[in-house]
Amino acid sequence: MSGNPQEISAEVSEDLKWEPLVLTAAKISDLWKALQNFPIVFDDFSKGNFNDFFAKLCSPYNIFVDIGPGKGLAAGFAVRPGLDAVLHLVMFDGRLRGREGLFREILEYYFKSLKLRRMTVMLSEDARTGIKLAERMGFKLEGTMRKSIKRNGELFDTRIYGILREEFFGLSE
Repeated sequence: MSGNPQEISAEVSEDLKWEPLVLTAAKISDLWKALQNFPIVFDDFSKGNFNDFFAKLCSPYNIFVDIGPGKGLAAGFAVRPGLDAVLHLVMFDGRLRGREGLFREILEYYFKSLKLRRMTVMLSEDARTGIKLAERMGFKLEGTMRKSIKRNGELFDTRIYGILREEFFGLSE
């Protein structure tokens, strides 16, 4: 794969594409509005705090991919080229299953363009759909941060998953 935006195969009946995304203030505002439908994204400290959200997204150590157009977002946070990045993924229709081929293309783009050794996914224990996707994509459970997320006054564990470059390419080639 060349790392260029690709159409998804016949795995899904829709015609999704992806492309690198440069965030603008207007796009961040649109994302903020869309993500309000996903309360699992925010903890008690970030819920309702647009300025914090804006600042986190504007970090120069992040990279974004638009899925759709406008149907989802893949974000690499805390990118350290040649080493690692923390992956976040959201599909605004809430559907992840059946789109693994598209997600694999995006991961390949991140691995190759940033020359990453590994990627990390951090999911709260109640993010069952995300956990299942990470496991289907070949991510391995590396640890648990106990009672590390507080949402609506309730404490949740964070599960940390990782995939190494050689594991990823061994699975997809």
